[in-house]
Amino acid sequence: MKNRILVLSLVMLLALSTVVIGCPRPVEPVVEPVVPQVLTVLLTTTPDIIDPAKTNLIPSFSVFSLIVSTLVAFDHDLKIVPYLAESWEASGDELTWTFQIRRGVRFHDGTPVNAEAVAWSLNRFRTEGLLRGFLAPIREVVAVGEYVVEIRLHEVFPLLLQELAIEYVGIVSPAAVEKYGVEHGIKNMVGSGPFKFYEFIHGDRAVVVRNEEYVWGPAFVKNRGPAHLERIIFRVVPEAATRIMELERGRAVYTGAIPTGDILRLKADPNIQAMETLWRGSASLTINVTKWPLSDVRIRRALNHAVDRDIIIEHVLDGFAVRAYSNFSPAQVGFYAGVKKIAYEFDPQKARELFAEAGWSPGPDGILIHRETGTRAEFELWVATIEERIRASEVIKAQLREIGVDLRLTVKEGGAIVAGWRRVPPVHDMLFRQYGWPIVDGALHTIYHSGNIGAGNASHLAYEPMDELVGIVKAHPDPAVRARALKEAQMLSVKLATEIPLWHPISFAMATADVGGVELLAAHPWWSRRVFALDLYVR
Repeated sequence: MKNRILVLSLVMLLALSTVVIGCPRPVEPVVEPVVPQVLTVLLTTTPDIIDPAKTNLIPSFSVFSLIVSTLVAFDHDLKIVPYLAESWEASGDELTWTFQIRRGVRFHDGTPVNAEAVAWSLNRFRTEGLLRGFLAPIREVVAVGEYVVEIRLHEVFPLLLQELAIEYVGIVSPAAVEKYGVEHGIKNMVGSGPFKFYEFIHGDRAVVVRNEEYVWGPAFVKNRGPAHLERIIFRVVPEAATRIMELERGRAVYTGAIPTGDILRLKADPNIQAMETLWRGSASLTINVTKWPLSDVRIRRALNHAVDRDIIIEHVLDGFAVRAYSNFSPAQVGFYAGVKKIAYEFDPQKARELFAEAGWSPGPDGILIHRETGTRAEFELWVATIEERIRASEVIKAQLREIGVDLRLTVKEGGAIVAGWRRVPPVHDMLFRQYGWPIVDGALHTIYHSGNIGAGNASHLAYEPMDELVGIVKAHPDPAVRARALKEAQMLSVKLATEIPLWHPISFAMATADVGGVELLAAHPWWSRRVFALDLYVR
């Protein structure tokens, strides 16, 4: 029987072979199914405007950083490499820097990216930009040839290239700014990067689409362009549970605050890719130093002593953070570990003594009262709609109650908090803030220099000794002097107690398994937006 089956099989095979030989047909190639190259990125809060000169919100940064190009970029070692500028050189006195702009690049509106456009865009940022303090030492930017730009300085500026690598200083189309006016960044925003603005609906989504003409990505990316992804949809999803559900069910990347209770489960899920790193920044409570009694450094130091960070990290964050001794992270370039020597340890009794020294005594209900004015120790804390921050704030509220301080929590959307601290004079008491920056000196200037009040300086600190140190860090020609000033400034930031540093997050980015290129993104210490834009794809 077996032999009969074998014979029949051979006969059938021969018959089929005869048919093929006798009537040849073209062999159709195997066509792989086309996978839409569309990716969703989940945001915790909405961008306010998609214009690098008009915002300091991280959600806005996430979008416009894919649209603009900068003169230079950070590589995987956080070293400066060419990007829109192919080369540069400084004059002997380092007061004039000459940049050769890449030829053949066009903005998304078809206008040329030439020296005139670059100079116009940089001058716009340094005179109108919300974070214009980045470029404060610049006197003027001038086009001296069709593709040659000179940046002329008031003083030596060792951080110039570093600041030019940040996407907030990205080059935008002069023609587009003129065309859209106050709606630039809302109706449209035109750069020359790997993606083009498609739409922005405040509170809902922002969408970018691939720039097919982009083929000149920086050398440290694997794919120099065009991008693999055709479209990226940034969806605003304030609810943590909904974000996690979206991540588990769809094709998405999520780099925002992930509830710690979900991290271990997501890391164990074979359908989820997880990347983690120590955050290059910190989470802290920023104190408005212009408002009495918070203007009294003794009160700010007392509040620092009243907070037990270790309890919060253990019970709120499930250990996914490192205790902060200052507002700067060990992961940042230039971090000074000596700040731990003078950091505020948890010491409720010391906190009570500092309040007593400043003229406060317990009232009938245990809340401290100022002996001269009768003012109660009541403060308001603004906190964003992020679960872990709300829970941490509730623990801090209870801890401050133990020393006689009544802390009221006001939950606000992230953009509203930023808009509030921009007000001059400010109205807030304290606000919950988390920032990130790769290098300490840049963060130092942004957060503590008086020139950034109402922008990155949310405490509204105006303290001349700090400004002097920041000025040395930013501009002194001697690297040893700059390094010494950088340490002194970090120590001074602790002494001034303009923040209550809480923790340095162990930060996670999650992606569904069908997102390719994630390993390239994770390899960059700053999770570079250039890597994100060019190397990610859908499998």
